[in-house]
Amino acid sequence: MKKLYYDFEVYPNFWLVVFKDEDGKKITVHSRMDYIPTLKRLLSNIDNFIFVGFNNARYDRVMLNYLLQKFKNTPSKKQEEEMFQISKDIIFENKYYKQIFGEYMIKERTYEMDVSTFLGVGVSLKEIGCRLHHPKLETLPIPPEQLIKDEDIPLLEEYCENDVDITIKTDKDLVGSEMQVVTDVIDYWGLDRKYMDSSVGNIVEIAMVDDSVKNQVPTTWRYRPPVNFNFKTQEFKDVEETYKGLRLEPGYKFNTKFYVDNMEVSLAMGGAHGAVRKSYYKGLIDIDIDQYYPQVMVNFDFLPNNVKDKSMLSKLIEDKKYYGKTNDPRREPVKKSINSFYGRMGYEKSRFYSPNNLYQVTITGQLLQLRLIEDLRAAGFEVVYLNTDGLTIVDNGDTSYSEVTKKWAEEFGLDFKEVEFNRAYYRDVNNFVAEDNEGNLKRKGDMDTSPSKKNSCFARVSVDAVVENLMHGTPIREYIYSQHDIRDYLMYHKYNKDMRVFLVDEQDNKIKRLPNVVRYYLAKDKKNAVKYDKGDDTSLANRSYNKNITLVNEFKETDIPKSLNKEAYVHIAFDILEKMTGEEVEDNPYIEGLLSKFGVEKN
Repeated sequence: MKKLYYDFEVYPNFWLVVFKDEDGKKITVHSRMDYIPTLKRLLSNIDNFIFVGFNNARYDRVMLNYLLQKFKNTPSKKQEEEMFQISKDIIFENKYYKQIFGEYMIKERTYEMDVSTFLGVGVSLKEIGCRLHHPKLETLPIPPEQLIKDEDIPLLEEYCENDVDITIKTDKDLVGSEMQVVTDVIDYWGLDRKYMDSSVGNIVEIAMVDDSVKNQVPTTWRYRPPVNFNFKTQEFKDVEETYKGLRLEPGYKFNTKFYVDNMEVSLAMGGAHGAVRKSYYKGLIDIDIDQYYPQVMVNFDFLPNNVKDKSMLSKLIEDKKYYGKTNDPRREPVKKSINSFYGRMGYEKSRFYSPNNLYQVTITGQLLQLRLIEDLRAAGFEVVYLNTDGLTIVDNGDTSYSEVTKKWAEEFGLDFKEVEFNRAYYRDVNNFVAEDNEGNLKRKGDMDTSPSKKNSCFARVSVDAVVENLMHGTPIREYIYSQHDIRDYLMYHKYNKDMRVFLVDEQDNKIKRLPNVVRYYLAKDKKNAVKYDKGDDTSLANRSYNKNITLVNEFKETDIPKSLNKEAYVHIAFDILEKMTGEEVEDNPYIEGLLSKFGVEKN
């Protein structure tokens, strides 16, 4: 099936849709042209296409299916009126697309996929355009209730095409592999392609849940250890007894913190986490527990009672192992199917909803990890990092860690793998950078500048400069001044839709109203700032990072503009570095400026 990307705009007296295929071929259809031949061809080949859009699951699919059903028999003016009313129903009444289909007797003819479902909740198309450094950001050029003139059509077509281009870029650079997994999961389970717009978790539910069995969810329960953990450390014994003493219920929150040597450990209902804060280590071994929570679910029978066949999860785990060894492409859909189990058990609207089993899995997993930590410490190893499915120890030259871990894994029926790292800097459990033996970097949290993260378009050059400094000793200023691509310096902020955002001058006079997504770079020749107001509250939008800026709605070249203030990005990098290491940086201008304010001379 071929992907066909598209975007609709609907007005009281006009509608327009731009289609683009995977090769970039564009077709525009609107209500003031002879659109019937084009829609006939599209309808005759409808089963050959997957229609892809941004938030099309809510809006565009309704318009497209309406047209495909009505275009032959409904006068153009009535189509315009009904489509505009549907648009208002969706936007202002927040009606679900299936409700609209029922009210207007629309049959669904299309296979749809929505790229926005693979992104974070509330992420807008313009925000993704920033993260992907799309050259052009546009705001709807004509208010949605305005009557459209013929001379307005090219402007609307250009706006639609730009949105389609961002959607294509989002697919290719961000979510394409995940979208392919959805299709593969459907094929793996032998389900109808009408489920193509569903999440992997929902597809797995359809395949595995027996709807004739009532999902039983207790109101309260206690944690029951499924195995004897045999703790020898008193603090770990206390943790187990604390868990056993809790009266649990859906949505229960629990958190405890303690230290294991220099590592601060946090145990909560979301999992176990820990790190030696602001630390640097050479020679590390990462012990990753393969499919940890799914294995715990299978080994101790923590699956919901309405699963058709509980052996299906065991089969999935075995299939994943086999497909991984044979490089079978089915490995990824199987892995995604497995991973969907745990999260869905905590989602109240899911047919897998089973908070009692969810907490059994989480708590058992944490206690098993504590047992492994205890065993490794007893063998003389220091644990410096802990997350929900693994931990990291310092390589002290003793290879017995592998035997210790193997014995633990065999006792509890688990699989694991070991990865060696040359070195790593940990700010905390969520922010670190590590280098493996082949020089590849693992970056997490604020150190991650991949396109799916905000750091990809928020002074990326400063983050990369810190990583280069930590890993290779490259001076911050030297690195930043050697970078000559404007995309490395771009920054953006997204403000709530109920905020009014303004660009103001140094006297705090409003220069212009801004959209809720603002992209810019820090400039040498500007004296301005971004501010927002919400009711009586007026605030500088993001402190020092949005002062003295040049707005960037469009760029044609990647070269550096003469007004760009590279020294400002050096300051940002020093700030990031100090947060990462906890140490004052010798030539950090922030520190020098702070000292001089207090009359302290730097030695």
